[in-house]
Amino acid sequence: MRHIVATVLLAAIVSAGCSEPDKPTSQDDDGVDGWSAVGIGSVFESRTVTRLERPVVHVTETTTRQTLVAINATEASVKLELGTAGAATTVQEVKVPLQTEELAAHDGSTVTRSQEKCTVPAGTFDCTRTSKEVRQGDVTRSTVTWTAKRIPVPLKSVVTNENLTTTTELTRLVLAR
Repeated sequence: MRHIVATVLLAAIVSAGCSEPDKPTSQDDDGVDGWSAVGIGSVFESRTVTRLERPVVHVTETTTRQTLVAINATEASVKLELGTAGAATTVQEVKVPLQTEELAAHDGSTVTRSQEKCTVPAGTFDCTRTSKEVRQGDVTRSTVTWTAKRIPVPLKSVVTNENLTTTTELTRLVLAR
């Protein structure tokens, strides 16, 4: 289970987005996005709740703290701290490419995007909502992610499949300049 949550969280790190809480996003495309938009020392804390439905019902809560420790022209170095109740916190440094590929549809999937507000414990943001749905026979799997300009991690993400639902929300952010 911890591996599933860690995989979902690492995928969320790579998603780029970027705004500041409680301030409307201006569409001032200054060309700075993702990890490049924040200063070294910026911290992003999230809470992930995974509800496993099969083979047994089980709920797990994980906390994630991502701190930008270094950045160069191609990648950011992020200190990633994962904590689960009753277990030791895992700390590792990960390299995140500054350029990410746009999420695209492929056979059996659909991708839709819309603009909307998203409220999470860290604040209210103007967001891009990206929904990806994959159908394989009678099974549908979906990922919905809300990203905001100038915030390099998703504000919210919901992953659903036939066995579980994982919801991640940004709970706190500290922006360093």
